[in-house]
Amino acid sequence: MKYEITIPKKTFLNQPYFNRRENADALVSFMGVCLNSSHEIYGSENAPNSIRDVSERYSNSDGSAQPLKIYNPNKGYLLEEITIQDTGDLIFRQEMTIKKMEQLIIKEMKKIHNSGSFPVIVGGDHYITYPIISSYNSDLTIVQFDAHGDYLNNKNCLNGSVIVLFQTLSDLNENFFVTIFN
Repeated sequence: MKYEITIPKKTFLNQPYFNRRENADALVSFMGVCLNSSHEIYGSENAPNSIRDVSERYSNSDGSAQPLKIYNPNKGYLLEEITIQDTGDLIFRQEMTIKKMEQLIIKEMKKIHNSGSFPVIVGGDHYITYPIISSYNSDLTIVQFDAHGDYLNNKNCLNGSVIVLFQTLSDLNENFFVTIFN
């Protein structure tokens, strides 16, 4: 199965890059999944690097990585105790099937789980959610940040669209709890 793990030009919040997910020693592991499973809408595969670009605004102004010094006038410094590592992006070859991509996402997610680090995964399109959720073997709370709610059922949606994803995921396991922020 051919895929690449790439080193980003910029890292999330200017945090250190770490290429061995299975040995991550940070509290949080940030990973991009550059997948666009649609042939109609382009650009979602660029989202991880776009998010890194925007996050630079919130990184330490002195260029240092840690401790992270995000300041809130009402609460003081936030996230000082949180260590974050950027583990790069998963980039898939065009000839790969969705099933192979799923397997690789699950494989890389399990590396993060086994390290004890908390995964923060950004995509790509909505499809990455299914293999990410499938990589868990325990109770799970899903928090979705999106411009629109993806919690419709099949009868309220045309052709079983991707926007039924979170309804489908919550139906898979009664221990999955979904919260949506629009």
